[in-house]
Amino acid sequence: MKPINVEVALSSEAAVVSVGKRSETYVVVLKIKAPAATARRAPIDLVTVLNVSRNMTGDRLRLMKKAMRLMVSSLSSADRLSIVAFSTASKRLLPLRRMNTGGRRGARRIIDAVVALDGAATSASDSLKKAAKWPPVSSTSFSDLDIPVHFVNLSACLNAPPDDTFAKCISGLLNVVIQDLKIHLGFTSGSAPAEISAVYSNKGKPAFLGSGASWCRVGDFHSEEERELLIELKVPSSFSGTQQRLLSVRCSYNDPSTQQPIHEKERRLAVPRPRSGGSSTRDIQRLRCLFVTTRALAESRRLLDRNDVGGAHHMLASARALVLQTTSAAGEEFLRRLEAD
Repeated sequence: MKPINVEVALSSEAAVVSVGKRSETYVVVLKIKAPAATARRAPIDLVTVLNVSRNMTGDRLRLMKKAMRLMVSSLSSADRLSIVAFSTASKRLLPLRRMNTGGRRGARRIIDAVVALDGAATSASDSLKKAAKWPPVSSTSFSDLDIPVHFVNLSACLNAPPDDTFAKCISGLLNVVIQDLKIHLGFTSGSAPAEISAVYSNKGKPAFLGSGASWCRVGDFHSEEERELLIELKVPSSFSGTQQRLLSVRCSYNDPSTQQPIHEKERRLAVPRPRSGGSSTRDIQRLRCLFVTTRALAESRRLLDRNDVGGAHHMLASARALVLQTTSAAGEEFLRRLEAD
């Protein structure tokens, strides 16, 4: 199968975030888009591990059964499903079986018969080992076995619209087109002087991904999924030439259906220059606030991981003060994010 390139593009705007005597720092956005899923995906082997301990009662048990029924309906006759359940011990309820008409009927009977047991969830590790004895599933790495594992938080789904959360989750499981995407960022030879100070992910919980010319692990992508990376650049203030800065981007990932590594060719993207004269449109103000907020949230979590609570609080307070300086309403959404953290 010929690989379809991951789409990458830089934003048309750049926002200055700090100016010093020797250098200035500005931020640009790298936009990433995964290709569309092929019309027919490869068959998968899926092993589900169900928690049936005493706390899985009422709504949680009902939602788990609902999710499993939807999963069974979503699988094709070429796919295979196995079910493992655990409480104080683990047990395989369904061996790996094709989801043809008979297979679906048998799987649904087992799901309907599942009940919560009077015991704590002490055999989770054993159940995963039992699940891992079967061939690979479909898209995040399981320890050193390279077996994909997904988790569904039923508590987070209790107040969700009917079927919506489960449908999206299951659609995602079956439509991963890029597995373990890594992106190498750097500057091409002969490019105007610049340094990558930091790269941040803005999906979910903001995270620091790397700095300098290095590989950044971005993760799995579903069909046509889009994400943004914020790239912090440091450039010398003394540079006044017309030479362009060209960002070198290389993508590496695994094909989820074959587990074969794919290494795409280098792409060169022209880095936009910040507007001269200190001009600041609403879009630039928003980009600046986005970066300040993302950096503060990501770095404060890194400080908390080192038990530096005071440093984390100072980081968030400083970011809040910077966002408050914004003269438009662009900063309001970011203030809410900072205050919520």
